[in-house]
Amino acid sequence: MTLKNSTRAHLARAGVEGLLSHMRFALECVRELGVPIEKVLVVGGGARSRAVQSLAPEFLGVPVEFPEAAEYVALGAARQAGCYIRPRYEHAVRGPRLGHSMRLCSNECVADPRVSF
Repeated sequence: MTLKNSTRAHLARAGVEGLLSHMRFALECVRELGVPIEKVLVVGGGARSRAVQSLAPEFLGVPVEFPEAAEYVALGAARQAGCYIRPRYEHAVRGPRLGHSMRLCSNECVADPRVSF
């Protein structure tokens, strides 16, 4: 690859493909743990990229959704804090627009099997 046979678009696509390849590797690691993956939600700044949106389903091999921008990192941190603060109480925590649910109980957070991710 040289500047004579490559463009900015080539380099940008290579970056997106590298990112998605890493995501696919992470999904494969999760699958090896026995966790079924039916779909992937992509959030964050990269999720707004048209290149990511168009290439992700092919690279990841599962349906991919790109929910509206929100504070998903803050929501995840709040859920983890809830697991720490109230570990003995069982209750559902619902995420905005995502429909995720988590059950908090007996000193650990576990995914609620009644809710499809």
